[in-house]
Amino acid sequence: MQTLEELKVMTVAQLRKYAKEQGIELVTNMAKQAIIDKIYAAQPKPEEKSESEQQKKAPARRALIISDESDDIPVMTVNTRSRSAQAPIKPPAPAVSAPRPTPQPPKGNKPAFTLQGARAWHNPQPFATQQTGSKYAPSLGTPLIAGDTKPAYKPAFTRFGPDVSAQPEIAPQSPQPQHVFRPAYAQQEPRRTLVPKPSQPSGMPGDTYFPSSPLNARESRAEDNGAPEFLSAGDVGEGAGVLDIHPDGYGFLRAGNYLPSLKDIYVSNAQIRRFALRNGDYIEGKTRPQREMDRYSALLFINKINGEEVTGRPPRRDFDKLTAIYPHRRIKLSSRTHKNLALRMIDLFSPIGFGQRALMVVPRQMDTAAFFGAVAASTKENYPELTAMLLLVDEKPEEITAIKNKVDAEILYTTFDEPPENTARVSDMVVERAKRLAESGRDVLLMLNDFTALCRAYNNMMPQSARELRGGLVAGALTKPKQLLGAARNLKEGGSITVVAAIIGEEEGTLGSAVMDEVQSVVNAKVIFDDALHISGVEPPYSLQKSQTTQGNALLTRDESEVVGHVRELTKGRSDEEAGRLILSMMEKTDTNREFTTRFDSWMEIEKQG
Repeated sequence: MQTLEELKVMTVAQLRKYAKEQGIELVTNMAKQAIIDKIYAAQPKPEEKSESEQQKKAPARRALIISDESDDIPVMTVNTRSRSAQAPIKPPAPAVSAPRPTPQPPKGNKPAFTLQGARAWHNPQPFATQQTGSKYAPSLGTPLIAGDTKPAYKPAFTRFGPDVSAQPEIAPQSPQPQHVFRPAYAQQEPRRTLVPKPSQPSGMPGDTYFPSSPLNARESRAEDNGAPEFLSAGDVGEGAGVLDIHPDGYGFLRAGNYLPSLKDIYVSNAQIRRFALRNGDYIEGKTRPQREMDRYSALLFINKINGEEVTGRPPRRDFDKLTAIYPHRRIKLSSRTHKNLALRMIDLFSPIGFGQRALMVVPRQMDTAAFFGAVAASTKENYPELTAMLLLVDEKPEEITAIKNKVDAEILYTTFDEPPENTARVSDMVVERAKRLAESGRDVLLMLNDFTALCRAYNNMMPQSARELRGGLVAGALTKPKQLLGAARNLKEGGSITVVAAIIGEEEGTLGSAVMDEVQSVVNAKVIFDDALHISGVEPPYSLQKSQTTQGNALLTRDESEVVGHVRELTKGRSDEEAGRLILSMMEKTDTNREFTTRFDSWMEIEKQG
């Protein structure tokens, strides 16, 4: 016969076997609790014993009373009679105050009563020896010096605690140059701490937050100027990339095209919080070697952030809190080496300054990638410190390879066969990267080959239930593209972002025309290459009447402003084709715009005489 507790411990198979042995029938799909209840109900119940028999067999409970006055330990028994048979309890008589007996000294060798002794009685376990060492270091009783045959001090213990009076006095010893013997376990690397010390400088190996990383040698770093032992051993590698922070707090250093790849480097949450890292920061540092089961290599510690040393770095500025002003410095797109008439006409009639937000309308037949390649080459010659970034959207793979070989700029791209999410990711990372450079006081020139393709990618990512506007444009699809254009600004505190976005001119009712109508009011410069001029054979098909720059005279010299005014008056009553051919005939006779402005007065006199 099994008890209820024993039945609950048994498995279902054991319960069914036991029921079969006892002749108890069970249903096939019975639950365990139902099987237990049926078996327990079918078992014969033991006869209940009378209360008097149970009281007779119950042992008498005893309580120990500790007395400091006597060695005898009285025994207190509990009355086993039933409550009904007990006599009524009389109220206790009032206590008669008696003089308190004077405590007598303990008899024999019994110690005096103390609080520590009482605790020892109620917890009669001996005091354990306090181990000051750990499993990685020997205890105090282990001699570490070779040849030391003196036995280590072991304190004496009683049932009331350690005997402090027996502890010998230790005299201070002068250090002697002796050989120190360290056991094997003491030579192992100590456990790393996850929280760096407050006095630890930035960029140290203590920035690592991986328990399996090498030993943090702060002292050696201070001595050899940042070259700890594990660096000289070659156990770490170099790592760099643009930081992409995940919504969960950690991040990756993207290599190449700002898209996820197996070459990415993991950055921990603690490093991002400690150095106040942001999306788009260019991080350089040391990486932990990739182990067999690791998918990515991990960043051990940081050396530079956006080209600046971690130690002594000035406080970071917030891009959104910087003051935006009108552009007052012109970016000369043309040069003597790159004699491009289109760039010269833009410099003179619709100049682009540092911090300009320019929209360039081009015909479908125009090679915008080659045009922006010429812009990047000339600006690299004129402004070596200018950071040029070219974003190619929905481009052909072979053309991307050709552009990389020709253009000296940072090229980011997405091909036409990639999902729109990749286009959105690369675009967002490019904007964040440009903001981080502008925060540090640098000038950035961002060029986009097809603004319509970028808007189409964001439009395809919108839910199908969203309301559609004209041309298939979904409400809210241009929020991110407008943020790309809105990042262009000239900062009063230093630094600028210049955006030149090309858009293909399309007919009314299409997505391109809808995008054009939405964004043309937010730009402050327009460069129009007319499709009709391109068909008529005017190259470059620059529209002198439609192209303009807000407050463009502030970007020109006094002589250039006068020449531009005379040219617009000269071509005011003429068509775009006639005005374009006239200006091109004058500019082809000169190599630079300065030469053109110098000879323009003589040409005007000849024009009046003729």
